[in-house]
Parts: sequence; C-alpha cells; structure tokens
Amino acid sequence: MPIKEHGTSVHFVTDELDGGPLILQAKVPVFGDDTEEALAARVQTQEHTIYPLVVSWFAEGRLKMREGEAWLNGVRIPKQGYAAE
Repeated sequence: MPIKEHGTSVHFVTDELDGGPLILQAKVPVFGDDTEEALAARVQTQEHTIYPLVVSWFAEGRLKMREGEAWLNGVRIPKQGYAAE
C-alpha cells in the first residue's frame, strides 16, 4: 500500500531521541508521481512555517514544558500535538 502522507513535527527536546512532548505537526500529501526531492521540498516548506511559529510561542513565554508535557497559553497540548494542515 503506498504511503499517502508524510510530515514534520516540532517537539521539546529531552534526553530520549525524539522523545519530548509534541507541540505541532504538519501533514504533507504524498503524490503517486513524487520524487524524493519534490516531497522533501514540500516537507521543508512546512518546516519553514511551523518552526518559527513554535519558536515565537516559546520566546513570548506562551509555550512551556511542565512535568514532561507541552503547554500553550496555560492549556496542555494533546499528546499527539496540534496539527497544522
């Protein structure tokens, strides 16, 4: 079965590789005629959107990690993170 989606995510960094709480994820469609380069370019476009957004939340003091969980504006972010479509 062909893969229909790929994506990127931002999470807090912990001692465990990719083990920190998720903050934000972005989905990227995979098309039947995609090349590796085309898919990578679409993923990178999403990275260039969500990374600065999450950094701004952190710099503004809106994003925090408390007891191993991500919080935005005083509200716990779901375990799967927020999704940017």
